Amino acid sequence: MEIKFYETTRGDYPVKNFIESLEVKHRKKVLRSFERLENYGLFPLLKTKEAEKIKSNLYELRIKYQGIYYRIFFTIYDSGYWMIHAFKKKSDKIPNREIKKAQAIKDIIIIKK
Repeated sequence: MEIKFYETTRGDYPVKNFIESLEVKHRKKVLRSFERLENYGLFPLLKTKEAEKIKSNLYELRIKYQGIYYRIFFTIYDSGYWMIHAFKKKSDKIPNREIKKAQAIKDIIIIKK
């Protein structure tokens, strides 16, 4: 399956914009995680804890680089991994507002497509 990016009604790509805002080394680390997801699939990443299931058909890529934690939420739909929301994690627990935001975007993708 291929990586796809959620596009807002204004034509923005929030996850792409987030990745582009990162320092080059951090960006490369994120893109390598995308490559592993695309090349090997979800289940090997779940086993290595590089990905985790959050809710029904809502997953997160877990990326750590130089002590910084990045989380990228995605869903599986229409033969693709849809990257829908990304943030820099500052605590051990995922903030509920981040999960709710990702869930709302996931619902938009599935209804809209």
